[in-house]
Amino acid sequence: MIEKRLVQWYAADAGVDLDIAEREIVLTYVLRILSDEGLLNHLAFKGGTAIRKLYLGATGRFSLDLDFAAIGDAAPDTVVLDGVYLQRQRIRRSFGRVWNVTRG
Repeated sequence: MIEKRLVQWYAADAGVDLDIAEREIVLTYVLRILSDEGLLNHLAFKGGTAIRKLYLGATGRFSLDLDFAAIGDAAPDTVVLDGVYLQRQRIRRSFGRVWNVTRG
């Protein structure tokens, strides 16, 4: 579970509502997990969240999703779906929450 004081601190520092702050913290942890599992070696991080996290910082729009494209010989479904089980378990243990994977 994410500590309420951490969410409150982030919300105040970033000037966003508590629900946006909580989502931002979870997205950051998901990126860390993907990195730790080596999945980011096969994915290009793209989209609004990537631009904000990599270039704009807190000044950018707060997006609620993470967008990726498979790179190299990796098949997108294989890269993502092979890691989903591990990621869901880590998120559940850490935060008591689980996300859904959708095809877009």
